[in-house]
Amino acid sequence: MDKKLNKFFLLWIGIWLINWGAMAQIKSYNRAVELYQSKQFDLARVVIDSVVLHPETAKDPMAWIQRGFIYYELYKTTDRIKSGTGLLDYKLESVLRDTSIQSILKGLALNPDDALKANGSKLIVNYVNAYYRMANLYLVDSANAEKSQLAFSKHLALWKLSDPKADEKARQIEYYKAVGSYFTEQVNKNSKDTKAQETAKSALLKTLELDPNNLSANINLGVLYCNQAISLIENTEVPEIKELELVQENAVKLFKQSLPFLQKAYLLNPKNKTAVSGLYQVHRGLYEVEKSESYRKILETLEKQGQ
Repeated sequence: MDKKLNKFFLLWIGIWLINWGAMAQIKSYNRAVELYQSKQFDLARVVIDSVVLHPETAKDPMAWIQRGFIYYELYKTTDRIKSGTGLLDYKLESVLRDTSIQSILKGLALNPDDALKANGSKLIVNYVNAYYRMANLYLVDSANAEKSQLAFSKHLALWKLSDPKADEKARQIEYYKAVGSYFTEQVNKNSKDTKAQETAKSALLKTLELDPNNLSANINLGVLYCNQAISLIENTEVPEIKELELVQENAVKLFKQSLPFLQKAYLLNPKNKTAVSGLYQVHRGLYEVEKSESYRKILETLEKQGQ
């Protein structure tokens, strides 16, 4: 065979094989879509996995985003869990969810058309919101601060990745304030719950790092230290002199830790009765009679005014 003809033949065969491979993958993709639409998600996963791994379609945004939706359906039907009080949404750790998210992000990075981009982005927003919902559910449904924090971290990371304009600071304030308030309530129910005390303090301090003028965080932290001091005094049996001195010393430390937060709360809102009452209790505990009396009178005035 003539050398030029031979080269042409080989080139034609190469082009035909490439086109055949591409057509085969398009057929496989269409098959995956059909299986997805008929809710045969396990079979759809097998087919779409082969599509995104094939060299001809490995950079096809449509295939990757479709994979994300297939894995999303598998995740919805497989990874639901229940807690002691009811349904706790979805598992915190989920390979199916991770694969779905990674597939969508991969597809979005490959410059899909506007419609495809909108669909993929919508699913990512769904996951962003799901993580935040999980963070709150792990908090109020099972009082699991560690898992709640992990879910929140996942929420924040994915949110920032999907939306460069995401207001990270505002969301952190919202979350840590909620954690602090929740565990403060737990401490109010059980003053001996030291784990709840430390969790509440940590969350409220994080809130104030981000927003020093946050009224509720200042009040909750001030009241938390104040109540801890009062509880220490009230729950201590008649001790020996040395033990009494130690109890009083620790109580004074707690009252002093409470003071700046309650003072800040009072400056932010002089009509807040919780802040005024807390300042009355703190100065009373520090044996500062004149100051405690002044806040007692302010509290009486506010109560008469119905504030």
